[in-house]
Amino acid sequence: MDFPIDITALLTVPGMAVLATIVILWLNQYVPKDAKVYTNILALVVCEVAALLGCFILYGRPTPEQLYMTFFIALFGASLECFGYETIKNLRKFGKPT
Repeated sequence: MDFPIDITALLTVPGMAVLATIVILWLNQYVPKDAKVYTNILALVVCEVAALLGCFILYGRPTPEQLYMTFFIALFGASLECFGYETIKNLRKFGKPT
């Protein structure tokens, strides 16, 4: 996979996860500590807007199916970035003997 600079690479789940990671890194620098709970939601909004904009640029007039898939690509990519680490950490707990 190429680094998601072009639209086709961005409109993949890993591309959206990279975008969400970058957005959260920027938000963590400039959002006050009492508003950190909103960084994941803001990252999701930015990913959705970027994905829909990319969909319109790539397809011109996208079909409803393309818009549907674009929405879920952004949702899954942002979710992978926001919750992926916690999910992997929790799954590792199940493999340890008690």
